[in-house]
Amino acid sequence: MRIIATCWLALTIGAIAVAGSLVQPASGHYKETGEVNQKHGDWFFRGQTFSDKRGRRQDWKDPVNFMFYGGTNDPQEYSRVFIEEHMRDDWSTRAVGGSPWRRDQDIRRVCKDDQYMVWRHLPSSARSADRTDWHGTTARFTGVCGSQHHARFWDDQEHRKGNALHGREKQWVVGGIHHEKAVLKFCCAGHEVDRDWDRVRVELVKAMRRHCSYRRWKYHPGADHTFQEKTNFGFVARLSLRHASGGCAGA
Repeated sequence: MRIIATCWLALTIGAIAVAGSLVQPASGHYKETGEVNQKHGDWFFRGQTFSDKRGRRQDWKDPVNFMFYGGTNDPQEYSRVFIEEHMRDDWSTRAVGGSPWRRDQDIRRVCKDDQYMVWRHLPSSARSADRTDWHGTTARFTGVCGSQHHARFWDDQEHRKGNALHGREKQWVVGGIHHEKAVLKFCCAGHEVDRDWDRVRVELVKAMRRHCSYRRWKYHPGADHTFQEKTNFGFVARLSLRHASGGCAGA
């Protein structure tokens, strides 16, 4: 009887393990953690953006410091149209100063230079570098490119095309936000980052305080560096499209 019981226990444990391995990808890829492997911090995107699609160390630009996505009880689509709508309507100028949030369509092309996000864990045949999907700003005069909070956004469509475990699209949007001032250079006018990245990440959460959010949601080791002479401690903020007034459970 002991042998039979031992065999039954081994088979049961094996069946549970196999079932777990089959069920895990169906949870929506990275829906709950934002990481491939939470224990080791193995993220599905690099911790920084790049000025060149080859993703080389010398082309590092900004840290990735926020994600928009919901929880298991949040059926909202996390797409450009909804995120732009919420940021335009809910950005609090009283929380961080400055002016209201302006959408990509309100910004002159010359004021929104693109960067590249590099996705990880894709088949070798898939393109890993993804150009900015859209921008947002608090510049008072969008035709002048003045001092501003400026964010670049990437949706999950390109990542979904290259990864069979991704699940449905419009699960999340990821990006980087910074504050910069206008400066005059020898050749032309430009911008210079003038606040630490961590401060601006917190300002994003404060400005979107109507939303369920986490200013120090997860740590990304690839974002824990100095970028453009400003420090960043590697934390990624998470923002839900659910308003805090409706309760944040499951957000």
